[in-house]
Amino acid sequence: MNSPSVLCYITGHGFGHLAQAAEVLIALARRWPTSRFTVATSLPESVVRRRIEAGIHADRLHVVAEPTGADIGMRMFDAATVDVAASRQAYDEILANWETHIATLRRQIASLRADLVLSNIAFLPLEAAQRAGLPAIAFCSLDWASIHARYCAELPGDKVVQRKLIDAYNRADAFIQLTPHLDMPHFERRHSVAPVGRRGTHRRAALREATQCGDKLLGLVAMGGMPVSIPYEHWPRQAELHWIISGEQPQRDDMVRAEALGFAFEDLLASADFVVSKTGYGISVEAALNATPILYLPRPDWPEEPGLLHWNQKHNRTGVIDRDQLKRGDLPPAYLAALRQPAPAPPKASGAEDASRIIASLLRTTLTDT
Repeated sequence: MNSPSVLCYITGHGFGHLAQAAEVLIALARRWPTSRFTVATSLPESVVRRRIEAGIHADRLHVVAEPTGADIGMRMFDAATVDVAASRQAYDEILANWETHIATLRRQIASLRADLVLSNIAFLPLEAAQRAGLPAIAFCSLDWASIHARYCAELPGDKVVQRKLIDAYNRADAFIQLTPHLDMPHFERRHSVAPVGRRGTHRRAALREATQCGDKLLGLVAMGGMPVSIPYEHWPRQAELHWIISGEQPQRDDMVRAEALGFAFEDLLASADFVVSKTGYGISVEAALNATPILYLPRPDWPEEPGLLHWNQKHNRTGVIDRDQLKRGDLPPAYLAALRQPAPAPPKASGAEDASRIIASLLRTTLTDT
């Protein structure tokens, strides 16, 4: 099949999953130049299009809302703190209404006339596609079964949920793991590929002109599309710093809202002197690809964190900012030390091409077998 209709479910659990999925879909679009791509997600359509239309023409991209309950991720108090009780309740509700969710997804898949279902990283669409006789492939650096196990698996009854999640993921024809990734030993058909991310264009002079910051350092604050309560109004002014704040509208002349500047996010990241963020795949990989030092807010109980930190320390200049320092705008001295260090050689990021090759090969094999 030279031009399959591709339906991709993208979790709305932050923007990092969109960053992963966008690169893989763009690689597939180069491989299948006449294919149509549909994205089902809870993320805003404008955000999805801004990221994916960098490599797929708008006429080939359709964005729809995923059905309620198709993907719940983990319920969060904020970008770095899981609400365990609410998450457990949400998974209990999914389990109780499993067949209803599968039926709803099967209707959506049929109505969109998909030939191939991809998921980053909802499990229900994989089972729905498999039951409909369609090829289904998951791709991500993590999976919700592993995350759920970290927070909920020791609670009464949650081993039943675990088995259900693992079984749903194993309905997929493959799970493509994007480096750096969790081990995921419970999946039968795993394929590990290189990192996935986007290099931006260095536009430092244009960014300095847009922010009117002169020769000050430009610090970007980006929490991955999830809320974090940061009292920017109480941050001290620092003569050598000007701030670019993603997702917020600070009322200060030494701060500017990132979205008001009209720059692609990857160009902001490539042009800033450093970035402050939570530990997460998208920002970690793309900061390294763009040689931008990262100050990260730790998430010590998040299963991805150890692997991401090890990878960050190997491929980028890093520092830690704790929650109290973040609230006070108190940058640790380590950030200046990180800025002075030579940047490591950027990592190779061929993961999107690797994933597209695996997907195309699996699709050919699946169609041949049927």
